Amino acid sequence: MECLWMVVGVSGAEESLELVKRLWERDGPFDGIMGFSQGAMLAAVVVAKALSDEDYSVRPRFGVFCGAAFPLPFATLLEEPREECSGSIPTLHVMGKTDQINPPQQGNKLADCFPEAKILWHEGAHTVPSDSVSIEAVVSFCKIACSD
Repeated sequence: MECLWMVVGVSGAEESLELVKRLWERDGPFDGIMGFSQGAMLAAVVVAKALSDEDYSVRPRFGVFCGAAFPLPFATLLEEPREECSGSIPTLHVMGKTDQINPPQQGNKLADCFPEAKILWHEGAHTVPSDSVSIEAVVSFCKIACSD
């Protein structure tokens, strides 16, 4: 099985990023961006673009990435030093301890790219956790990020 974190090029990724940008400009602004699996990887790239380009029109106050891996096609953007960034965007990386689709070490590698990353572990696999403790943690993270 080929996973996004293993491939060098991705068909449709730039179009997806452009769609997020158009929707943000048309219907936003929104407080944050959240995604699951490949959607989480796309959301992470959006946050990385916002951190590296102050003219980028998508300006989330936070990112929540569930079951994400490190998207290799965007390694250069994600691994850029963030010391020169204007502002910061906190991120929450939600990872399943038994995820076999996007293994936790890939999620950790992605989290390492964001200076304000927090990690939330759950007992499940490649899922968005629905237990009350995880939901409360995500809601709390979003509220704190929006209060800054």
